[in-house]
Parts: sequence; C-alpha cells; structure tokens
Amino acid sequence: MYFSKPTQRQNNGWQNYLKTNGLQPEEKKGFNPSVLKGDWDFTECKGDTIYSTYDYDRFHFNPSNRPVNQRHVEKLKASYEVKDLNTVIDVTIDGEITDGQHRYTMFRETGRAVIFRVVFEQTIADVQTLNLNSKRWSMEDYACYYISEEKRKVEKGLIVGPGPYTMLNEVAKTYNKSINELLNVLRPTDARFSLKSSGKTALAPPAAFRAGIFEMTVAEKEDLVVKVLSLQEIKTFYLQAFRKNFVRAYAQALGHPRFRHKKFLLRLSQGHKFYDKLSVPDYKKQIQDIYNYGLKHTNRIKIV
Repeated sequence: MYFSKPTQRQNNGWQNYLKTNGLQPEEKKGFNPSVLKGDWDFTECKGDTIYSTYDYDRFHFNPSNRPVNQRHVEKLKASYEVKDLNTVIDVTIDGEITDGQHRYTMFRETGRAVIFRVVFEQTIADVQTLNLNSKRWSMEDYACYYISEEKRKVEKGLIVGPGPYTMLNEVAKTYNKSINELLNVLRPTDARFSLKSSGKTALAPPAAFRAGIFEMTVAEKEDLVVKVLSLQEIKTFYLQAFRKNFVRAYAQALGHPRFRHKKFLLRLSQGHKFYDKLSVPDYKKQIQDIYNYGLKHTNRIKIV
C-alpha cells in the first residue's frame, strides 16, 4: 500500500494542482486527501483519514440503494465546477458505497479521483438508518430499497412473497400512479403502523412506508385497487380526484353504509360541478350535497 501527500503550493498553485489531478479544492483548512496508488486495500485505511484514488473498480454499490438518477449526476457535474463542499463518500472495508453513489458516479464519469473515507464497524442497520434519513429520497427511492430487501428475504425463505412494498409497487405500475397517491388512498392512520415500544401514536401510511413498517395484505391490495379504479372514474369529471384531502373525504363517503359510488358518478354525469376545496370537511360537504341532490330528506346521507 502506498500513501503520499501532494506537496502544497503557494497561493492558487495548490488549488490548480488539485483540479489538474481530479481533486476538488475545499475551503476547509487542512483538507488534503491521502492519494492511494499501487497495491492497496480498504482494510489498511484509517477511519479518521480522507483518501483519493482513481481505482474506480474497487468500489461497488449497495444493491438495496436507490437507483442512480442520471439527472442528479449531471447536476453534480455542473455544481462541482463551481463549489461542492460535500464531496467525500463513505465506504465499508469491502468497498461498498454506503453514502455517495451519485458523487461516485460523477467522479467516474468526469475522470476525477474518488474522494472517500472508510467507515468501520458499520452494520446493516447503520446503513439502513443512513439511507432512510436522507432527505433527498423520494417515495419511489424508498420503495426500491424495501423491495430489494423483500426480495432478499424471499430468496432466503424468511418470507413468502410478494411483500407489502412489492404489492404496492405493482399497483403503482399497473395503474400509473405514484407511491404518494396510493398511500393517500389508504387509511390516514393504522394501529399496525405504530412504532413498537415507542409509546408514539400510530403513523400515517407515508411515515410508516419510509420507516419500513408498512404492511399490506393481499385482501388490502385488492381493496386498494377497487378504490383506485373508483377514483379514476371520478377523475373523468374532477381532475383532482387523487388530491390528498379529496381522497380522504371520499374514503369516508365510501364508508357510509348507504353511499353508492355508481350513484355519485351518475350525479356528476348529470352536470353537477365539483370545485376545488382546501379541507377534508369542505370536500365531504360537497360530496354530500351532490349525492343528496333531489333526494327526499329521509333518503339523504350525512358523511361524518
């Protein structure tokens, strides 16, 4: 293993040297990565030292990580030319990138040295926590991560697939809906989504989804499909049918024992207009008024 420290130069010479050698100058005083050349190994690196190397093939991605978003990589390329202080990626002693796969891709595609540090004694749970705390993850990124975990469990015989994340993703792909739209269709809270031994109240489906405790049975998946198809029919008359507050209001309408979806569609087809509202109560009132139009008082419903 060979370590070397580039000789610092006066004034702007040091920054020019870093740029020439594929290294990003940092404003933090003392940023000076050790350059790895020749035969070296991650296990010989120190946890408190930052390194750089052009040996791209020594690194690999965690299969559970979100897919690389090429648009994000292109943005990194553009911003890196100006200033990017968050350039260091984290890897395990096996060369697995736990944080920074987009930066690694940018380094490799632009021919720059990979700047990294080795994180020792990092467990799978640690990696998961690091990934899930990333504010840049979309719901689709979380889905990709947990679907990969479900596949691993199926292969090991720990669960009988498909898992809840896989089932929800199947509905999303089949009906061309986002994960967020589908989660809005589900119940706002569910006791099964409560954090174990945390003493906290039940989580809303989106929070449960991100936390990895989302659950769904085959029967619940079938019920979700029915609701999605119902909302699709309403969307013919009201384009914002998948808006969160409307979905929650309509879910409560469907829960009324005398509410009939087909009758509500008939009302809409007869020219009853649906206008945007802000709150769930406003939407419920509008649904109720449209449904009750022309009915005798004894036949009207009240959505609570």
